[in-house]
Amino acid sequence: MSAINNSLLLLYKPVGMSSCRAVEHVKRRLQVKKAGHAGTLDPYAEGLLIVALGKATRALADLSEQDKCYEVQVRLGLRTATGDREGKVVERRDFVVPQAHTLNRVFADFIGETEQTPPMYSALKHQGQRLYKLARADISVHRKKRKVHIRALTLKQIMSDGFSFAVECSKGTYVRTLVEDIAKALNNIAYTRRLKRTAIGRFNIASAVALDCLESHPPPQSEYLVDLDKVYSQFQAYIMDAEAARRFGYGRYDDRILPAEGCFRLYNEAGDFFGICCDGKVHARFI
Repeated sequence: MSAINNSLLLLYKPVGMSSCRAVEHVKRRLQVKKAGHAGTLDPYAEGLLIVALGKATRALADLSEQDKCYEVQVRLGLRTATGDREGKVVERRDFVVPQAHTLNRVFADFIGETEQTPPMYSALKHQGQRLYKLARADISVHRKKRKVHIRALTLKQIMSDGFSFAVECSKGTYVRTLVEDIAKALNNIAYTRRLKRTAIGRFNIASAVALDCLESHPPPQSEYLVDLDKVYSQFQAYIMDAEAARRFGYGRYDDRILPAEGCFRLYNEAGDFFGICCDGKVHARFI
């Protein structure tokens, strides 16, 4: 299998395009049959979208579990139906932009584990139906609160009608909801005016290629493709001998050919990445 079919592409998704549509552009441009993305970005959002190519799609679940970082711009005094700039304004309120010390004090209250109520305009399901479809029909249903973890909240700028901040958060965090909750703690209302994802785990937007660049002038593969084993760089490498690699390649593996304790990246003697094992069990296989 070619390297391009077992790699990751770090893509800068532009505003105005769905994540699925961005992946379709990548598939067509790179001429790959199978691809998927880790962590959906709404059309109004921009930034880092990790696209897995070929068998690398088997790592999407692990990628999606990793923490994410965003830059967020907040518009105070307005609330929209969707919580972002795409929705209809449903409430207006007078406001005074808070000072930095007030914002930092409020931010501190959100650090750590917190609970969020998922927004109605989301892809979660209620009795088999997507919540956003119910919301479009003016139907609101009870949503169970979910625990998320906010690792860091950093004030970036104060503006005449709002402020911006950077956040590092766990999987499943709704930034739109976080913005509304912060506004509530400030005794006001707000919506997310701009959202940019800057990192997923160890992968940073600085290494991402813009979609228009990829489509017009594709650079050499080494400049924009990431080896799949970088997803698991926190694990030690384990070199299988020729017989173990042969058996693993055919799916005939057992605990006699795998390390009994700990998680490892598995390679053959030529340095080809075969998969991941944890405590003698295969976690993922990429050949």
